[in-house]
Amino acid sequence: MMEISNFSVVIWLTKTDNTSVLKARLISIASEMPDETTEYMGFVDCHWWFDTYEPAERLAEAFAKISAEPDIIVLRLSDNKHGLKTKTFKDRRIASH
Repeated sequence: MMEISNFSVVIWLTKTDNTSVLKARLISIASEMPDETTEYMGFVDCHWWFDTYEPAERLAEAFAKISAEPDIIVLRLSDNKHGLKTKTFKDRRIASH
């Protein structure tokens, strides 16, 4: 069974012609590739995982500096174990009711 990391930084991008450029900017800021990337229903979902909170928080705050980009839909720092330190920096998802 795979162990879930304690913390993750999750970013959703709208899949456009600009996606590869924006993803390259994120990788440059992070200084590493995402631990997981998926594409689904017009979005690219990238995750970076961390064992401790501090490096996850630093990365999320670095990403927040470019989160005004219209193709960034979600930027979230998640506490995957207890949910105590989860922080949403941006969430432009449209709720469907």
